[in-house]
Amino acid sequence: KGFRGNCRCNSLRPCVMRSLRERKEDGSAQRRLARELRQRLKLIVKKESVCRTENEVKLLSQWPSIVNDIEHGMELFQRTKRRRLEVVDEPEVIDRKSRLLAEALRQSKFVAVYTGAGISTAAAIPDYRYIELVAED
Repeated sequence: KGFRGNCRCNSLRPCVMRSLRERKEDGSAQRRLARELRQRLKLIVKKESVCRTENEVKLLSQWPSIVNDIEHGMELFQRTKRRRLEVVDEPEVIDRKSRLLAEALRQSKFVAVYTGAGISTAAAIPDYRYIELVAED
């Protein structure tokens, strides 16, 4: 294998290019199998533990580091999802916070305000995409 006759090159020694192609194909196959295993493990991890089959429990125990990575990733996703939820205070709380802010502004000599992009939309002010859509109509 790899000598003249099995390869397109005219060399009498083992074909290096063929060897590299085979290694690349093997690497692709290994990456595909690893991706499929990870996807399968993720589906199992998402199940309630009482709903897992004996084989699924065994598979999870064979790959603890991957399972830990999956669980960690799922926790980060949930944490990010919770952080994105908009918190709406009660009117009394908003009034109290507004009075504290007003007092702090009155007592300050200089003021700088740094806000995120969502502050206007949370205050019912349309964002630039809405303005562009209205302009097009």
